[in-house]
This record gives sequence, C-alpha cells and structure tokens, in this order.
Amino acid sequence: MLLSLHLKNLAIVDSADLELNPGMTAITGETGVGKSILIDGLSLVLGGRADSGIVGAGSNRAEIIAEFNLANTDEANAWLQERSLESDENTVIVRRVLSTEGRSRNFINGTAVTVGELKHLASYLVDIHAQHEHHRLGQKTAQLAILDAFAGVERNVAELERCYSRWRSLKTEIETLEAASAARLKEQQLLDYQLSEFDALAIVDGEYLTLTEQHQQLSHADETQQILGREVGKLTQAEENVTDQLRRSVSTLMEIKDPTVIALVAPIESALIQIEETTKDLQRYGEGLESQPELLSQIESRIAHIVDLARKHHCKPEDLHVTWEALQAQRDEHGQAEESLDSLTAELGAVQAEWQKVAESVSAQRHQATQSFQTLIESHLQSLGMQEARLRVLLTASEGMNPAGLESVEFEISTNKGQPFGPIQKIASGGELSRISLAIQVASIGDDAPRTLVFDEVDVGIGGSVAETVGQLLATLGQRHQILCVTHLGQVAAQADHHLKVLKSGDPVSTSITMLSDDMRVEEIARMTGGASMTDASRALAEELLNERFKRQPEGG
Repeated sequence: MLLSLHLKNLAIVDSADLELNPGMTAITGETGVGKSILIDGLSLVLGGRADSGIVGAGSNRAEIIAEFNLANTDEANAWLQERSLESDENTVIVRRVLSTEGRSRNFINGTAVTVGELKHLASYLVDIHAQHEHHRLGQKTAQLAILDAFAGVERNVAELERCYSRWRSLKTEIETLEAASAARLKEQQLLDYQLSEFDALAIVDGEYLTLTEQHQQLSHADETQQILGREVGKLTQAEENVTDQLRRSVSTLMEIKDPTVIALVAPIESALIQIEETTKDLQRYGEGLESQPELLSQIESRIAHIVDLARKHHCKPEDLHVTWEALQAQRDEHGQAEESLDSLTAELGAVQAEWQKVAESVSAQRHQATQSFQTLIESHLQSLGMQEARLRVLLTASEGMNPAGLESVEFEISTNKGQPFGPIQKIASGGELSRISLAIQVASIGDDAPRTLVFDEVDVGIGGSVAETVGQLLATLGQRHQILCVTHLGQVAAQADHHLKVLKSGDPVSTSITMLSDDMRVEEIARMTGGASMTDASRALAEELLNERFKRQPEGG
C-alpha cells in the first residue's frame, strides 16, 4: 500500500506531501488543473519514462519520493531481500531525482538502482489503468495478457518467454556453426592430410639435430681416421713423442728440492695423465670409425624428407614438433566445434520439450478460465448499463515456438441482443468502450494480493446511474486493494473513502493537492454534479450521494 508521496518541482507542483490511506481515494479538480499530476509522479518514481520538460520552471531538478507498506507483499519482500535492499520497518522508500538534462538518479531504501529495477519492484506494488486503456484493448497481445492475469498464469508465461528466448539464442548459435560446417569440413580434411604426413614421417622431438650430427660424423669418417692416426701417432709412437718428452721433463723438475718448484710442476704432472687418457680415447675412437655409405645414404634421405616437410610448413626443421602440436590443436578445435554442435542441438531439444510442457499447462488453464472470464465481464457490463452485452474469448492455435504459447487470443463483443460478435474496437461506441475497458480491467485484477490500483479517468464517456455503479465497483475493489481514482464524476467521487482535490492558483501558476473534509467534499461533489452554478439542489444531491455511500459501507468499514 502507498503510504505517502512527496513531489517537488514536478511540472507546476512546487511541493506536495501526501499521506495516503487504505480503501478508495478519489482525486478531483476542475478541468485543466492537472488532476493526473499525482498519478504522473507515482508513475515516474516507479520507473516511468521522463523528459526534461517534467522539471518545474526555475529549477534544474525534480524529486519524487514514495513510501510503501510491504505487508502482504511477499514477492516484493523476497525481491528486495535477494538484492539486500530491504529495511527493518517492513516498508520501502523509493526516490527518483530527474534533471533538466534528461538524466535521472534512482534509489530504493537509499541504495542507488537502475530504472529497470524500479520497474521490477513496481510490478509487485502498483497497477496503473489509464484513461485510454480501451485503445490498447484492440491489441491481441494486450488481450492475451489480460486473460493470463485472470487465469493466474503470468509466471508460467514468463517461463515460456524465457524458454523461447533461450531457444532463439540456441538456434542462432546452431545456424552459425552449421553455416561454417562446409568450410570447417575442408579445413578438417586438410588438417587430416597434413597430420598424416607427420604420422608417416614419425618424427621424434630432437631427431633432426641428432641426424645432422650423425651425418656430419659419417660423411667425414675417412678423413677423421687419417687425421687421428697421424696425430695420435705423434703423441704415442714417435721416438721423441710429446708425452715422453713431457714425462722426462716432469721427472727432472721433481728432483729439485725446492717446494715451490714441486708445487708448480704438479699441475703439469696431472695434465700429462689427462693427455695420456685422452690420447687412448682418441685412439680407440679412431679404431672404431668406419665408412658406412649405406647408413649415410639413409640419414641423408631422412634429413631430406624432414627438410621438405619443414619447407611446406614454413618452419625450421628442428621446430617441426611445434608445428605438429599446432595442427593437432586445430584438429581438436574442429572436433570440439562438432561436439558443441551436438551439445547445442541436444539442449535445443530439451528447451523445446520444456516449452511444450509449460505451454500445454498454460493452454489448459487459459481454456479453463475463459468461460468464467466471459461470465464475469458480462456481469460487470450489465451492472454498467450494458444489459445485452456479451463477450466471447476466441483462442486460436498458434504454430511453432513463440513467447506466448500454444494460442493467440481475441476478444469479441456483441453489445445488443441479436447483434453478431465482432472485434471490440469495431463494434463498441466511445462510451461503450470505456465501460468495456473498465469491466475488463476490474476483472483482470482477479484475486491478486492486495496492492495499489490506480484508475486515471477510466470513467470517461459515462454518467448518471452508470457512473454511480462505476463508483460502487471501485469502492468494492477498495475493500481489498488501495484504490486511487482520478475522476471528473461526482457520482464516482462520492463512493470514495477519502477525497483529494487538485487546485491551481497564483502567479506564476502552481498546483496544490488538499485532502478534503466532509463539508469540503459536499462542496466539491456539488460542483462536479451541478456545473458552474452552485445551488442548494446540487449540494443536497451531493449530500445524498455521500449518504448513500455510507449506507452501503460494510459495518466497521
């Protein structure tokens, strides 16, 4: 329930602080005073579209603050708690600041939020029914939303929309992958061929460097043997070979009894031992060398194949293993793309099945609700002076996946006995449209949890006893919901539990909103029913209307 509404610098309202009450509150005022400014402010603070012109002249910003009681609003409480926006007072304060530059700042319980979050919260708290609602009634999507609200399947329909959105996303992904499938197949074939060449060659990491070393060794084997034989002979076989000369020199030097000389000669003695060991190694290596032309030919062929493959892939022969790993990774990616396509296709089927299950449930509830919806609308229309009016709800099967389910809906009306049914917009007159719209709006509220319902001049085009019935209908709703009703009809205003009057005064002009006392209500309703001339008769009629309202009020109401 809306507890209070604060407006500052909003259009021609400098400042207004309103305390709202349960039940039905009428909002009246003379033509042109801006009776809907309170509704506009409420719409804006709950995320409605704003422009810079809404800010009052002489100011650079407007501010609207609304406070709601959250009793019996479990969904709103849960939504706030999920986002850590709840308060300890079982209330929520919504604030919106609008600038002349068209920007806005939005807050829920003091925390900055987006306009989308304001709208989401508003969906749990307030319904606004505008004076031109009957124009929207001609739209099949609006008619379906009304029937769904009556049938209580809005959550399931939201699930249908979620499934459909996911289904479309999956379809797009699958189509994109399938469109690339031909190109991917060609790439796959090329990769398979390239990797088969690697597999046939069976290159081992580091093999190329080993082969080049072997090739270098084998291609110079004869020359190496000749050099080793000659040079090792110089070290070991000649009469005056180097090692013998060194050994004699070391022996002579070691005979010197000078410790310094002995210390200096020691490394030469160690080196001599190393030279002798190395000479033996060289001799053994040379003896083991042999020319192997067949093996050399095999190595040269192997190296040629490796170099050719490296040239194909524009890399160094020693880096071929890196190229192989890259090709393997590409082939794995192609495999993953196919796996992804299979996975997406499976998920698409699951989403379709989920959509079908929910859609069948929604369809059953829509068909079940149709007759009682028609009966309720017709009952309201009869109380609104359209005794012969009949409503028909046509459900037409839809094909394929869509966000609405298995059918579309169309409301048809017959306003007089024997008259054929037809679309509401074509059959009903202007005054009838207002009454039909009001009847459907009231019926669509259903058994929702108590909330704030706003009716902005929905009684346009009616009068007399029908207007009084409209007031009674809204007052009855006020026993369960909080009703705010902008009206120009005294018969409607007289049914309200509370009465706000919008006044325009001053220079420059400003608007104020006042809660009327009982005596002031008599004057206002007399003005509304009697026109410009205030007479004792119009005042008496106003008192009679108000008294009738109190007579019908339930005990304790």
